[in-house]
Formats: sequence, structure tokens, C-alpha cells
Amino acid sequence: MGAFVYTSTVTTIVQILASIGGGCALWAAHEPLGWWPLVFVSLGLLWHITFQASPLRAFSLGFMWGLGFFLPHLDWAITASNSLLAMVALAVSQAVFSGLLGIVWAQLSHLSHTYAWIFAGFAWSGYEHLRGSLPFGGMPWGKIAFALNDSALVRLAPVGSTLLVGLVAAWISILLAYTVSNARSGPFVSVMSASLATMILVAPLMLPIGGKPLGTINVGIVQGNTPSKQEIPDGYERALRVTQQHADMAGQISGAELVVFPESTSDRDVRTDPEAGGIIRSTAAHAGVPILFGTQEYTQDGRYNDYLAMTPDGTITDRYSKQHPVPFGEYIPMRQFFSGMSDTVAAIVKQVSIDMLPGHKPAYIHVPYRGEALAIATPICFEVAYDAIVAEGVRGETVPAQLIVVPTNNASFGESGEPYQQFAMTRFRAIEHGRSAIQVSTTGTSGLVDSKGNVTYVSDIFVQDVRTVPVVLHNHLTLAARYSTFLEYLGYVCVAIGLGAAIAGWRAKLT
Repeated sequence: MGAFVYTSTVTTIVQILASIGGGCALWAAHEPLGWWPLVFVSLGLLWHITFQASPLRAFSLGFMWGLGFFLPHLDWAITASNSLLAMVALAVSQAVFSGLLGIVWAQLSHLSHTYAWIFAGFAWSGYEHLRGSLPFGGMPWGKIAFALNDSALVRLAPVGSTLLVGLVAAWISILLAYTVSNARSGPFVSVMSASLATMILVAPLMLPIGGKPLGTINVGIVQGNTPSKQEIPDGYERALRVTQQHADMAGQISGAELVVFPESTSDRDVRTDPEAGGIIRSTAAHAGVPILFGTQEYTQDGRYNDYLAMTPDGTITDRYSKQHPVPFGEYIPMRQFFSGMSDTVAAIVKQVSIDMLPGHKPAYIHVPYRGEALAIATPICFEVAYDAIVAEGVRGETVPAQLIVVPTNNASFGESGEPYQQFAMTRFRAIEHGRSAIQVSTTGTSGLVDSKGNVTYVSDIFVQDVRTVPVVLHNHLTLAARYSTFLEYLGYVCVAIGLGAAIAGWRAKLT
């Protein structure tokens, strides 16, 4: 009896360590480390440790796997909120989804090896889709597709976005888990699993990426940096200093046909604030070409996060307002409820003193260019993580966007991995939509990615950086852009397939 208890305890400890280690492996697969093959190690471990486990054990192991990933991956939440609680709460909320996936995979594993891996892949895609949709609009940050920019699987992005890339990556992971687990007892199964995994991994190499160039535009990209809060605390003077720093850096640009600035170039509304407005209008006049920049509009009910197009004469020609403010970062859902939970939570809530309101038009702006209108997709900051928002912007209102510009403000995230994770998403969107993509940040990272995912340049963080780069334009639509709404529904179909197969596995276990 004692030996049995000892063996059971050791097994449990090993499984716990494997689950946490598997989650950490997925963290290392993402930026800033970017060791993408660890995606397969991580998911393979999750499949192995939940294999035919009881529901409680499967949930617990999946939950710990999730914590192993999300706690280090979302470390930037500590810097942004000055609170460990905020990061832990966010990580726990996401790890709950991982725990539920563990239950589903455990039931699926009772099905035949011949097809269990197929259903498990659908369950994974359903898990990522649900996590990216619920609650409060979801948290797609950390989807495995964003870690696979340097793999052959990214060539699936123009066909099926993050949904298809995640599905196929899960298939490969589970097949590799079969390869290892059957190495001694079932060498034939092991060899067949490895062969199939290899074929699935390399098959996307046959798919083309990029697209036919439409032309080239010279774009000035301005990263003006921000003063430290020790130098200038939050407030009006700090906001003006940030605006002035970006204006000063823009003065170094030459030969540009368009100049792009980041989100929050001016935290004061340039339409109503004479000082901020004067700086921006002077910058536009000096540039002599259209500029894009971020500002805020304050209303009685809250504020809008705007990205504006301005011509050299100071005329604002178009506007995009961020559609998806970040819950608990840019607005507080159920503010009264959370304010009353505890003093610690109330302090976090008070940091968001004015709720950001959602805009209602696609992430899309027209800019006067060579006597015509240049269409640009402009998802702001975290919106680059949302498949549908980016795809809607690329499809455009009248004609497809010819370029993607992702304005962002990373000043609140310090030297965490957030800027690098976000740039990986921008790179993925460039490949997915066959478009050049520019990320322009207040503090970095800023950079340019071509339609095949090649990084033309990327800036350091917390430095001033300005340059003019030739950017290739495109106007074709990939399947992922054209049918993004269908892919959203397909995500819920994946949920249904995964749950249905899990029920079938549970019934198989009972017979």
C-alpha cells in the first residue's frame, strides 16, 4: 500500500512539473525568445499529461499548464498597472480556459488513436477562439499562430488566419506526442505518426505568400519616445512633451510621401487644445505631405482613441476611432462592482479614471496621395491581435486597404516582452493579408514588414528613431481577409466539434 501511495505521489509531482514546464515552453516559443519549435513540445506535453485523466486531474493539469504560460507571457500587466494582482488575475482567467481544454482532451483521448488527434486539433482551435472572444471581447493575446512566423505553417495564414494555423500546429503536436509515447511499445505507430507530422509540417511550403505589387510609397516613420515619469509626471506638461518630441523627430524626415506617427502622439485633443493642435499642424505643414497620428477626443461620457489623417494645410481628412478598448486597461466594465471588491482592486480601477468608448467604423483610413486616395488599414495597438478587426480594415469600406499601419503606445509596458509580442502579431498580419505592415510606436518597437513576413527594419525600445522607407503597396484580398466573418463562425464550429467528440470519448470510456 505504501509503495502504491509513493508511486502515485511521484507520478502526480512529475505531471505537475510537466504541466508547468509545458506552459513555460509555450512562453519561450513566443517573443521575445521566439523558440517556435517549442510550440509542439508544449502542446504535446499537454496532450500527454491529460491523456485519459479524470476530469478533476485534467482540469488541474491544464490549469497549471496555462499558468506556466500566461504568468510569464503577460508579465507586462504588472508594469502597466503597477500591480501583481492585475497580472495574476489576467493569467488565472486565461488558465481557466486551459483547464477546460484539459478536460476535453482527456475525454477525447479515449477515442481511437486513428482519429482522436484530429478532433483534439479542432478542440484546440475552439479553445483559442473562445478565449479570444469571451469575456468582454476576449483575450487573443498568446495565440500559437503568433509564435510561428518563422515556420512553414505561417503560409496557412492567408487561407485560414490564426484558426487554421493553430489547428494544424495542434495536429502536429499530438502526432509527435504519439511518436514519443509509442516509441517502445508500438514502433509502427510511432514511425507513422512521425511521418504524418513531418508531411503536415512541410506541406504548407507549397503555398504562395505575398502578392503582386501595386506600387511603392516612401513613408516616414516617427518614434519620438517619451520622457520618464521621474522626469515629468503624468499630466498636461508630459503630454505636450511627448507631442513635441515626435514633432522634433519628424523634422529630420526627407523624401517621404506620407508620415506616420504612433497612437497617443497627442494625449490632448488637437481639435480643441490650441497648444497640442498648433504643434501638430506645424508638423504637418513642415512635412509637406499627409500625416497620420494618434490623439484623444474627450466627451461627457468618456473618451475616444482616435487615429487621424491630416493634410499639410491642417485639414483633418479622415478619422478612425478604436473599436475595441482594452477591458480593465482602457475602460472598466462593471465599474461599481469591481470598485467595491477590495481596496487593492479599487486602486487598480481608479487608474482608469475616464473610460474609453468604442468607435463604430472599420479600422480604415483614406489619405490623399498623388491625386487619389490611398486606403490604409489602421488597427490600433491591441486590435492587431483580433483577426476580424484587422481583416475588416483590410477589406475596407470602398476599396481594399493597400497597406497596414499599426499605431501603438508601448510606454506603459517598460522593458517587458509586450512590444516584441505585438510586433510578432504585426508580422503575422502582413503575411496573412499579403500586405506591407508598419508598426509605429511611441517607445518601440517600430518597424516595417513586407508582404512575405520579411522584417525590413525594427527599432530598439525607449529610443528616438526616425527613418524614411520605401513601402510596397498591394490591393488583392486573401481568403482570410475575404471570409473572416465565416472564419469567426467556424471557430464556434470547432468548439462544437471538440465538445461533441469529447462526449463521444466519455461514452466510449463507460462501455
